Amino acid sequence: MAKLLKISAKYRVTTPYMIGYYILMFICIFLILGYLFTFLRIGFVLKFYPDFYYNVSNFCISIIFYLGIGLGWMIQGVHFRYVVLLGVVTAIANIVCETVLGFMNTTDSMDAIFGVVGTAISFVYLAMIYKQGLIPMKEK
Repeated sequence: MAKLLKISAKYRVTTPYMIGYYILMFICIFLILGYLFTFLRIGFVLKFYPDFYYNVSNFCISIIFYLGIGLGWMIQGVHFRYVVLLGVVTAIANIVCETVLGFMNTTDSMDAIFGVVGTAISFVYLAMIYKQGLIPMKEK
């Protein structure tokens, strides 16, 4: 019989940083819904950059992926260098998929830029949580 993987939380995140995490996730979900439904699109953004909603999916996917996994790893006590490595891999994957792998995806450098920016925003937020927002859990 296979052994079950025991995952335990070693840290908890302070309330202000968790609120910020949920706000970032909500913004990304709202932007994706704007991509799917035209009545949810933000008008003033479209005036500045009419193609915004064609590129926003990479931005949001990068944030949701990197923030979700990165925060989970930090709560479990995974060393921050691995969280940084995940961000680097995510940024490289965005660039490679959007520039080199034309047979899988239409090449679009703006999609790659949006994905890298989403990863960068996530990294900055995860670094802030790492420096100021993690509280060790009390041992039972």
